[in-house]
Amino acid sequence: MNLQNLSDEELLSNFMPIKSAENLLREYNSIYDVMLNTTKAELKSINGMTENRLNKILSIREILKRMQDYRTKELSLIRTTNDAINYFEFLQDKQVEELWIAVLNTKNNVVLSRCISRGTVNMSVVNPREIFNVAIKNMASAIIIAHNHPSGDSMPSNEDISLTKKVMNVSEMLGIDFLDHVIIAKRGSISLRKEGYVKFD
Repeated sequence: MNLQNLSDEELLSNFMPIKSAENLLREYNSIYDVMLNTTKAELKSINGMTENRLNKILSIREILKRMQDYRTKELSLIRTTNDAINYFEFLQDKQVEELWIAVLNTKNNVVLSRCISRGTVNMSVVNPREIFNVAIKNMASAIIIAHNHPSGDSMPSNEDISLTKKVMNVSEMLGIDFLDHVIIAKRGSISLRKEGYVKFD
């Protein structure tokens, strides 16, 4: 069986009736959210969900979380553009767009990374306040933001550039260094700083 050719519904049907898989995908929008963000109670309530199937899903969930933790913690010091791109490389595998922040200390060590928005991320309506709430609460000396383009094309949109400028303006007012905005895509990832789309101080 070539698993790559299966739909999300077909893959989930290995753990539950396909009708239940379809309902969950409608509610959660992506197989990523079904596997990582459904509650144990929701999964247990699915008709046909056995203890064995539930344990398999929970095991896969734990594996995915540990893999993500490993990939984000493996590189905790960000000195260069490539370091930033490598740090957020895990976004390449996401099927939906996500916007993340990395909070850095005075030595450019990442002390926290967090997803700010998930789904169809419209950069024109993302409020920088959401980004800086995380930065301020975690006493950021510097920040990097990143998002993925599931289409595979890393070319920044006008909205991507606009958000970058807004974040730059707020960071200057707050005295928090805004180091970069990177876009992760399967056909190549870019740094808006390195490519000169926005002038970083």
